[in-house]
Amino acid sequence: MASKDRPENLVDMFEGSVARNASRKLFGTKNKAGEYEWVTYEQVGRMVDDLRAGMADAGIAKGDTVGLIANNRTEWAVIAFATFGLGARFVPMYEAELTSTWKYIISDSGVKLLFVSTPEILEKVNSFKADVAGLQSICVIEGEGPGTMAELTTKGKEKPVPSKKPEVDDIAVLIYTSGTTGEPKGVLLSHDNFTSNAVDAGSCFPELNADDRSLSILPWAHSYGQTADLYNFINIGGSLAFVGSVHRFRWKRPDHRRGPGPGSADLPHRRPPHIQQGLRRALGEDGRGGRAAAQALRDGRRGGQEEA
Repeated sequence: MASKDRPENLVDMFEGSVARNASRKLFGTKNKAGEYEWVTYEQVGRMVDDLRAGMADAGIAKGDTVGLIANNRTEWAVIAFATFGLGARFVPMYEAELTSTWKYIISDSGVKLLFVSTPEILEKVNSFKADVAGLQSICVIEGEGPGTMAELTTKGKEKPVPSKKPEVDDIAVLIYTSGTTGEPKGVLLSHDNFTSNAVDAGSCFPELNADDRSLSILPWAHSYGQTADLYNFINIGGSLAFVGSVHRFRWKRPDHRRGPGPGSADLPHRRPPHIQQGLRRALGEDGRGGRAAAQALRDGRRGGQEEA
C-alpha cells in the first residue's frame, strides 16, 4: 500500500512531477549537429495528454495491452505514461531482438496496439501480423501521416481525455525474460512495485534532486532501467540525456594480476581527456549532472577502464 510520501501509481508520480517541474528540462536528444535539444516537463506532459486521448479514440481502455518496440527516447516515455493513464498494461521490447521473440511476446501478452520506432521494424512486424489475432493496430513513431504516432496525437488534441488513476495493485508493465532456457516468461509488475522501488531506492541517494541529470544508457525495456533511470529521475524532477549508441562507450576489464596501474585505483586520473569532455558535454556543465557523472565514474573505477 502506498504511503503518504509515495505516489500511489505511476500516473500520479508523472503528473505530480510535471506540475512541480513544468519549466525544467526533462529529456535531451542529440540533433544531427551532435548538440542536445531538450523538452521540458510541461511539453512532455502535453504530449502524453494528446497521445492518451488519441489512443482512447483508437479503442484502448482499461485492461488492454499496449506494446512498444523501441530504444530509449522521448516517445518511449510518452507512450508508457499515456498507456498508464488509460489503465492499460504496457509491454516494452528491445529493438535488438529476434523477430520470432517479438512475435511470441506480442501474442502471449495480448498486445492490442503496437508502437514501433521505425518503418524497418514495421516491415518485420507486418511479416507475422496476420498470425497474431489480437494485434489490431501498429503505429510508427518516426514519420507522419496514416499509421503513425503523429496521427494519433493529432486526433487526441481534438478530443481530450482525462487520465485514469490506477489502483496500487493494478498491473502497469509486463517485462519478459530473455528466454535463454525456453520461451520468454512475462513478469507482471504493478504500479506499486515501481513507485515503491523508485521512491525507496531514490531515498538511498538523498543528494540527488531536480538539479541532477542522468546519462540514459540502461535500457528502459528492463525493469532496472525503468526504475533507477526513468522513474527515479522523473520522481525527483531531474533530467535525462539520451546517449544515442552505447557502442560509443567501450569498457575494458582491468587485469588485477598486474597490480596497481590503469584500471586500478588511479583510473580516474588516467581517463582519456576526450571521454571526460564528452561526458561533461552530454550531461551539461550548467547543472549538477557533472557531479552525478563523476560519482558514476568513481564507482566504475573498480570494475572497468574506458577505452577510446
